[in-house]
Order: sequence, then structure tokens, then C-alpha cells
Amino acid sequence: QHLALRHNRATDFTCKMTTQDKVHLCRLRLYSMAKKSLTEEPPEKNSEWKNSCASTLMMTKKQLEDNMVFMLSSLSNKNYELYRVIVAAFEKIKVKGIAAAKVDCKGSNFR
Repeated sequence: QHLALRHNRATDFTCKMTTQDKVHLCRLRLYSMAKKSLTEEPPEKNSEWKNSCASTLMMTKKQLEDNMVFMLSSLSNKNYELYRVIVAAFEKIKVKGIAAAKVDCKGSNFR
């Protein structure tokens, strides 16, 4: 029962994270695992990094690939900054009648 409770808390936390949060976490992990500074261009993606992100986020690698988390996490510094500017601008946009789809957090992220 304790293990199930821990799993539910962890998946609830992951489900409440935005894609941008997941991208940022995986980007930090990519640099950390390669022992590189964030001012350097991103290291090469590798299986160990993908496994680490999937495990931390309690998601499958396929889910992270499908949501473009791995691709966005490893953008060049210039393109990553552009991505962040676009995300920030999108979050500020309030268009009548248009709303982001809500994520259904019921159940596990493992599908």
C-alpha cells in the first residue's frame, strides 16, 4: 500500500508539470550527466539520458519522444532561447473562445 501511495503522489506531480517543465528538467539532466556548463552547446543525446528522464518523470521514452521533450531539451542554445520566448508569449496570449486542452491526470502515465 505504501508503494502504491508513493506511485500515485509521483504520477500526480508529473501530471501537473507542463511540457515546458519537463523539457527544462530533461535539458538540465542532459548537461548534468555530461558534466557540461549550460553556456556550452548541448551534449549529444544518448540512451542513458533518455532512460534517466523517463524514470524521473515516470513516463515512457515513447511518451517523451511523442511530446517532443527529448528533441526540445537538446536544441542548440540559440534555438532553445527562441523556444522559451515562444512559450512565454503563448502563455500570455488570451484569445476569446480558445483554451488549451486540459490534461486528464487520472490513472498512471504508463500507457
